[in-house]
Amino acid sequence: MSSFHRLLCTLGLLAGTGASVQASGTYPPAPPRLPSEVLKSIDAEQYNLGKAVFTGRATTAETAQGSPAEQEARREKLASLLARLPERVRASTDLMDAASRLSDREADAVIYYAIRRFSLTEAAD
Repeated sequence: MSSFHRLLCTLGLLAGTGASVQASGTYPPAPPRLPSEVLKSIDAEQYNLGKAVFTGRATTAETAQGSPAEQEARREKLASLLARLPERVRASTDLMDAASRLSDREADAVIYYAIRRFSLTEAAD
């Protein structure tokens, strides 16, 4: 057998084995998406800010924001939100540590995001 034929056979074997390789694990091929009716009515800027803060991807202030009374009001809002989140999400979220460093806009965005992302009902203020 010539070296050319060996090369073709080798390339054919490699190509054949590459097509049958699949990833291991049990994960969805794409992350879950919001229903289309929610996407149509969403404030994208507020939703994306809330998502970034919620997931820890946003840079928040290093020091406390606002008066102690304002900080306490934000903590109460976020504590109410956390109580309504699914247990698996609540266990992986560290919002209460950052609550005093969040601005009112950031805290409201987190609440806006979580209500839509986790299909929660709006809490009465």
